[in-house]
Amino acid sequence: YYIKFLIIIKIGFFLNLLDWLIAGVVVLSLFGGLVRSVTHLSYTSAGKSLLTGVIGIIVIPVVIIVLFFTLVGYPIALILLFGFMLAMAMSALLSSIFIGSSLLKWIKKTKELSITWLSVLLGIVAFGLLNLIPVVGWIINVLIFLTTFGSLLQTINHRRT
Repeated sequence: YYIKFLIIIKIGFFLNLLDWLIAGVVVLSLFGGLVRSVTHLSYTSAGKSLLTGVIGIIVIPVVIIVLFFTLVGYPIALILLFGFMLAMAMSALLSSIFIGSSLLKWIKKTKELSITWLSVLLGIVAFGLLNLIPVVGWIINVLIFLTTFGSLLQTINHRRT
């Protein structure tokens, strides 16, 4: 039974990797400009992006909760909640792409970030491997997530204005 259990775990890990890879390639294909902007901003302005991400992860839910308690703000809160959840999901994927493109830049020793399906794959594997490292890996992944979340918020704000 132990061997069957290990096989099931390996199949599950492979399918999860495949799901993330497909999602990453689809997002890169549909929103390539946004992905490149967020990844570049995360790389060049990591401190500012991290600070923006921390502030955003605290302030946005508070604003949503406050809006839920007002009659007029209820529909706005629903829209904000959907946008917040979408931004969180997108940031998880962008974190992997950021890690992969940064690693690819370091491996190839190039000056520019390369954002391709290979960087998506490399990032997803690296992100997963970091999660296996107790405490330190999780902290690194959270910091990278907050950085890409902040970069995404900055990019959306910049494109809006």
